[in-house]
Amino acid sequence: GLLEDYATQVQAGLAPRLTVGPWTHMETGYIPVAFREGLRWYAEHLRGEPPSPDEKPVHLYVMGANRWRQFEQWPPPSQPLRLFLHGNGAAKTGRLFTQTPSAGAAPDSYTYNPADPTPNLGGPKLASDAGPVDNRPLERRADVLVFSSIPLREDVEFAGSVQLELYVKSSRPTTDFFGRLCVVDKTGRSTNICDGNFRIEPGRGEPQPDGSMRITVSLSATAYRVRAGQRLRVIVASGAHPRFARNLGILENQATAVDMLPAEQTVYHDAAHPSALVLPLLDTSAS
Repeated sequence: GLLEDYATQVQAGLAPRLTVGPWTHMETGYIPVAFREGLRWYAEHLRGEPPSPDEKPVHLYVMGANRWRQFEQWPPPSQPLRLFLHGNGAAKTGRLFTQTPSAGAAPDSYTYNPADPTPNLGGPKLASDAGPVDNRPLERRADVLVFSSIPLREDVEFAGSVQLELYVKSSRPTTDFFGRLCVVDKTGRSTNICDGNFRIEPGRGEPQPDGSMRITVSLSATAYRVRAGQRLRVIVASGAHPRFARNLGILENQATAVDMLPAEQTVYHDAAHPSALVLPLLDTSAS
C-alpha cells in the first residue's frame, strides 16, 4: 500500500513526500487536497520551484483533533503506551488500564460460528458504508469481547501503527482474531478508529508453554486525538465478514471446503498473559 511504497522509497535513499487524509475510497473530500498537492509537485519538478523551507515532507490529518500536522518522517517519533486488558470472565465489562493484570484474573471466552460469522461494520473498504460508524450493534453480539478505559483526564494523541498483543487459545487448528480500536464519546457512541485481523495457522503465532498462543494483531496505521472525557475501547472477535473471508476452522482450502466448524475461543489477560493495546503516543514537539 501507500505507506509501504513510502518506506521503500526512504530505504532506497529517496526523499518522498506523504499526505494522508481522513477519507475513504468513495469520498470526494480529498479532491481539493490532491489538486493542491499535484500543483506543488508540478511546480517543483517541471518549473524548478523549490519547496517552502517551512514545509515538512509528511502531512497527516489528525482525526479527533480535526487538523493537519506536518512531520519530518513517517512514522513520526512516538513512545509506546501500553493499556492492558483486564477482565473477570464477563465478556462486555472488560477494562483497559496502564497497570498490569493480576495473577488470578479469569480469561474471557466466546464461541465463533462460521455459519453465523461476526459481521463487519464500516472500516477501510471500498463500499459506500466504509469509514467510522457506530459499533454498538456489533458490540452487543455474543461472539464479541469489549474492553473499555475510564474517561480520559486529558487529550491523548497517537500516530503510527497500533498493535494489539493477545494471548489466546482456540479449539480449532486454524482460526482468526479480529481487533478493533474505538473511541467512545459521552453519549456512549462507539466509533471505530482502526482495526486488523490475524489468522492463526500452523507456523503462525508464538506458542506458549501452557498451550496458549501469543499473537500480535496489527490494527493498521492511524493519526488520532482522543479528547478528555472520551474513552478508548478495544473490540476482540474472530471475524469481520465479508471484509475478511470467514475462517471455517479446518485445515483445508478455504475456497473449496464445505465443512464449517465452530471454534471455542479464549482470550487471556493475567500476569502471565499480559494482553495489551499498544498505542504510538505522539511526541507533541515532533511537528
